[in-house]
Order: sequence, then C-alpha cells, then structure tokens
Amino acid sequence: MQEEPGDGQPRAAQPPVAGRRARSTQRAVERTRAGALWTAVVVGVLVLVAILLFVVQNSEKVQIQFLFMNGTLSLGVALLVATLLGALLMLSIGTIRIFQLRRAARRQRPAGRG
Repeated sequence: MQEEPGDGQPRAAQPPVAGRRARSTQRAVERTRAGALWTAVVVGVLVLVAILLFVVQNSEKVQIQFLFMNGTLSLGVALLVATLLGALLMLSIGTIRIFQLRRAARRQRPAGRG
C-alpha cells in the first residue's frame, strides 16, 4: 500500500500501465566481445596512468648492483623493472606448467581419439 501525498491515507497499488513491462521482465543488456575489449582498454589505461605517476613521484636516483653490474637508476624505474622481471618469471613458470599438464592429458587420452 502506498500513501497519497498530503492526506496520509494509504491507497491501493496501481497496476502497471499497459504497454510498459515490469522491471523483472526486462532483458538485461548482453555482454559482447567489443564491450569487454573496451573495458580492458579503459582498465589498462588507468593502470598505465598509475604506473606513470608512480615512476614520476619516485624519481630520486639510487645505486643499483646486480651480479657484476653497477649503475644508477631512478627508484621508480628500478622498481618497475624488478616488477616486470618478476612477472616475466611467473609467466614462464606458468607456461611450463601448462605444457606439462597438456602433455599429461594427451598421454591419458585413448589412442583412437587423437
């Protein structure tokens, strides 16, 4: 029951107007590959802006030593390079594991389904 404005008395709910669908029967917007691509592009641009801000804000020079190499680099760039190398390492380990699992799955398949 809804109240009439002003008089405080309840009134009966009105049936939906003809020609209008109830909200529960409306179709949701379908997701498409193009929509997913645009979402990924927007997220990627936001991440890129955050990374650029990080590098700019951490621009003081630091001494870097790795094995037999020495040099100076800005702190932001050094951390970004370390992060990218770590991500590359994880990507390669994950790729090797996927190849192992595919090989094991192929071995378990019956010979005729090849």
